[in-house]
Amino acid sequence: MGLDATVLLIRVPAESDTAEQDTETGDAAAVTVDGETTAREPGPTVGTIVSAMGGVTSITKDNDLDRAVTLMLLNDFSQLPVMSSKRQVAGAVTWKSIAQARHRDSDCPLAEALVEAREVRYDHDLIDVLPLLAQYDFVLVRGPHNDLGGIVTVSDVALAYGSLASPFLLVGELDQRLRALVTDQFDLAEVAAAVGRNGSRAPASYSALTFGDYVNVLRNQEFWDRLGWSLDKAAFTQRLDEIRKIRNDLMHFNPDPLPDKAERQIRAVIDILRTYSN
Repeated sequence: MGLDATVLLIRVPAESDTAEQDTETGDAAAVTVDGETTAREPGPTVGTIVSAMGGVTSITKDNDLDRAVTLMLLNDFSQLPVMSSKRQVAGAVTWKSIAQARHRDSDCPLAEALVEAREVRYDHDLIDVLPLLAQYDFVLVRGPHNDLGGIVTVSDVALAYGSLASPFLLVGELDQRLRALVTDQFDLAEVAAAVGRNGSRAPASYSALTFGDYVNVLRNQEFWDRLGWSLDKAAFTQRLDEIRKIRNDLMHFNPDPLPDKAERQIRAVIDILRTYSN
């Protein structure tokens, strides 16, 4: 993040040592699919991509195509915004548009290589922007003051989140195995009572349980004894709670890198569940 980047401060509840105060329960929205209500995690915004607010190198409509090509080569850009004024975007030039324009006329002006540049706000949901990226390869990003904050490309998204693919899949498998364990071993009503989700907060189905709920179910001594596992409850549930925090970082697309041991820890718990749940 640059020194001139805009930081949005959001008040959150004080963190507790208990999984009941998990941010996943406080921030998640309810989603109903086929009659079942599940918790939906808030997704990342365009601004979570570093380049979105990383600044913009641009040219004006008065510049020629040679300047555009030079700046793109010097900065290893695949596209370059073209401004009609300090805030107004006229379009952009890309390697593809330049090649097509010069194929038609080797001495063509900049205007002949100009293509549409799609603009989005920094707080726009990233998932809604992915179709635009697939179609146009890049989007220009408007900051909180409607200034041009940066550019996001397909490669920026791949670089930012490609390394999270394996942990995402592992956390998904772990979530499914914990849900299957709770579903097979415990009644939903007693689970709801054990995690303090009665009345209006009572889950309508097992799929409405959060990862924090799974941790609290297994922390319950009565439930743990019913599993009959010859494992230490405190050590096992402590590791689950550590993974819960890792999971929250993944689901909230925390830009900070995951701990080096995170993937190994998740795999180890999955292996335990594979062994003891069968």
